[in-house]
Amino acid sequence: MFKFFKKKAVHVYAPVDGIQIPLEAVNDPVFATKMIGAGAAFELSGDTIYSPCAGTIHLIADTLHAFGIVMPGGIEILIHVGLETVRLKGQGLTPLRKQGDSVQVGTPLLKIDRGFMKEQQVDLTTIVVIVKDNGLHTVLCDNTQVSSGTTEIFTLQ
Repeated sequence: MFKFFKKKAVHVYAPVDGIQIPLEAVNDPVFATKMIGAGAAFELSGDTIYSPCAGTIHLIADTLHAFGIVMPGGIEILIHVGLETVRLKGQGLTPLRKQGDSVQVGTPLLKIDRGFMKEQQVDLTTIVVIVKDNGLHTVLCDNTQVSSGTTEIFTLQ
């Protein structure tokens, strides 16, 4: 009878092709202890980061290693590429979108020069965390192999 009061579930998908690893396994205490928020991490096999959700890019770090996306309803996520990429000051990263752009699931966001990253000995573990959940409960999916834009990594309900 009161279905119109029920909030619609929000789905977030893998931003990369690769292997999903638990956030707690990330070699960075800020992410591993979930100080920023709940989420998932990935060992990527490709060279492109894709939008894991529909929304608007509200933040691109000057060092190009992080993107913030606001989804409809005000839910915010952060995509953080690599654990030591900030020290490179944007080298080896090519943005494919700009702040203020609308994106859909699977929209390419960033290209990575994997050869350069390997030379710099950068850990490319990529992380997606929920920065603002608007009171919704996060249900993480237990994946191993993921495909960008098609493998669901978590649901907010």
